[in-house]
Amino acid sequence: MVTGSFSTKVNTMEDEQNICPICGSELSEKVIEYSDWNNNHLVVVRDVPVRECKENGHRFFQARVARSLEKLLAAEKQETVQPVELLQVPVFKLEIV
Repeated sequence: MVTGSFSTKVNTMEDEQNICPICGSELSEKVIEYSDWNNNHLVVVRDVPVRECKENGHRFFQARVARSLEKLLAAEKQETVQPVELLQVPVFKLEIV
């Protein structure tokens, strides 16, 4: 007969949201600029909330944020939304020496 106490930490959904599923490090809330190519040009979206891995920088969108980004990029592609600002971006060509 074995006696004594046995305890196990149970991860709740909230705990799991604060742990990086890739490396297991802690996640923190951040606001970033998201950039991607859309309709053959670069699009920058400001004030995008993400959870970022403190150890390795992995980034994760909440589902509602990802849906909002998809809707915004679709509207931009259909030209039904206007940008709040236009940026001039330098472009370089890498010449291997």
